[in-house]
Amino acid sequence: MIDQLPTQKELTEFWEWCGFRSNAMKLSEGGWNYPNGGWDIRLPVLDLNNLFKWAVPKVRGIELKLVNMEKTGNLSGQYCSAQVQRKDTGELIRSGYQTDLCIAIFRAIQRVAGGSPDAPPPSEAIKP
Repeated sequence: MIDQLPTQKELTEFWEWCGFRSNAMKLSEGGWNYPNGGWDIRLPVLDLNNLFKWAVPKVRGIELKLVNMEKTGNLSGQYCSAQVQRKDTGELIRSGYQTDLCIAIFRAIQRVAGGSPDAPPPSEAIKP
């Protein structure tokens, strides 16, 4: 699958997996408690800064590591992929090819969290 942009539901589940919690008490519209104790009306945008600030440390915390980020090219364009590896089994979890490195990393970590159609069954998904 190439560059299937995350849906709002996927993003919300992903950021919740990273430790963000809904707080409807802050404002009538709701809001989000951040893992560092902060609060905002919105969840973070999906970009490399936020992935490496919030999601990659979470992956490290559950005995996984981001092992490969690559950019390859062919006649139809350049593509990125990312892999996460389980330290206990050595299993590689791949993002698939994307044209955006941010989406590639998101998809690899999302599969670890059990939040994508290609993710392992819930019994095998790694919980925070």
